[in-house]
Amino acid sequence: ISSQLTMVDYSNKFSKVIQRILKLKKPNAPYIKKNILMLYDLKSCHVSAINDHLNAFKYFSEHRVDFLPISNNTQKKASQSFKLYDVICIHYSLRICFTQSYPKWLPKKLKEFKNLKIVFAQDEYDHVHQSINFLSTSGINILFTCIPNENLEQVYPKKKLPSLKFIRNLTGYIPYNTSFNEVPDISERTIDVCYRGRDLSLTYGTLGIEKKFIGEKFLTEIKNRNINLITDISSSSADRIYGYNWPVFLSSSKIMLGTESGSNLFDFDGNLEEKINKILNSEPDGYNKALEYIKEKEEGFNINQISPKFFEAITLKTAMVLYEGTYSNILKPDIHYIPLKKDFSNFAQVIQKIKNDNFLQNMVERAYNDIIVPDKYHFKTFITKLFDNTINENCLIQQNNSFSIIPTTLINSTPSSSIPEYVPKESTVIVSNKNTPLHIILFGIFTNFLLKTSVFLEKHIGVEEKSTYKALRAFYRKMKSIKSK
Repeated sequence: ISSQLTMVDYSNKFSKVIQRILKLKKPNAPYIKKNILMLYDLKSCHVSAINDHLNAFKYFSEHRVDFLPISNNTQKKASQSFKLYDVICIHYSLRICFTQSYPKWLPKKLKEFKNLKIVFAQDEYDHVHQSINFLSTSGINILFTCIPNENLEQVYPKKKLPSLKFIRNLTGYIPYNTSFNEVPDISERTIDVCYRGRDLSLTYGTLGIEKKFIGEKFLTEIKNRNINLITDISSSSADRIYGYNWPVFLSSSKIMLGTESGSNLFDFDGNLEEKINKILNSEPDGYNKALEYIKEKEEGFNINQISPKFFEAITLKTAMVLYEGTYSNILKPDIHYIPLKKDFSNFAQVIQKIKNDNFLQNMVERAYNDIIVPDKYHFKTFITKLFDNTINENCLIQQNNSFSIIPTTLINSTPSSSIPEYVPKESTVIVSNKNTPLHIILFGIFTNFLLKTSVFLEKHIGVEEKSTYKALRAFYRKMKSIKSK
């Protein structure tokens, strides 16, 4: 009897265990990295902010990211590789608001691509109608935008883009590849105030005008007031600084001037420049009339942004004198920067602070600890927390789960280059399926390894990469012909 009772008790317990197991959540499918193709404009890579933004995807994404440069004369055959990817991204360096920036075939081929499509947009005030047309005809799923939620409907009407999903991001993030581990203290720097602005047309609105005005007005004020400061201030395109020279320039100066980035003047139909020029030429007081027209059109928009150069300045512990503004609610006046009124009415107080090295040193240390030390605004956080999560949430099924090998080479294989990789025009992509023989798959892996090795040899041993690559390609074609026979 005792034995029978024990068996009954055991059966009841076992039944309860089974019921609990069945209620448990089913285990997730094995994680598979997604294949992502990033389309970008190679000619824009001399700008450090663009280069940093592009390379962040390669450095920090948990997925595989390949890069393909696109221009208006890119051959249609480049689209043959689209089918190998789970996601296609269009980088903001490839400006979708200008039809001459990309080939005519691109929207159609993107429309045919049925997987996830993402666009990163900046300068969204330019030729809005053409951006909307691209997003619509290409069937874009997600737009990473700088437009605040309250202005989204004005810029991207839901009736024209009913299924488009919007994700807010910044124009740039804290750089990750600076080689300046140690920078000179404020008292050791040779330049008091530096600035590189831009002489923009009136089509960029009030914020565009400020970029030139702050530098010119600052120079005028110190001259009129006989203030002795060492300055390097210019808004001439001939004086712009790129690449490695930019952080050298910033870290040599105690102060950097600055204004908010972006524009609140939107060109919705492509006729904005013509309208402004007409006012300038037809009115006796054309310039002031044009300014009145601009201010009227800007009402209701507040697209003011923090610029990547502010993150760069804080990283290099360069103090900032900035026009009063919100700066994406990241920078705080008198804590992270010295606020300058746009009418320069507090200029005397600003000069007093500029000449106090201890005050400036404390400010740059505080800004560094508040903005740089936490990882909130780092490129790594942007990629891992925002971009990768977006991919994982919206690309749940791996479309291209077959084994694929894409031989790649470097655009510029010099050690100092940080330009991303891309699929070369001549390369042949091997995609295996269940019927592909093992030796073909292994050969693909071997070829990819050799191509990577050729780049290494050129970098570190001096073997010419082009000749090595040429020999490998000839070998590859020979093996391909043997396979076909």
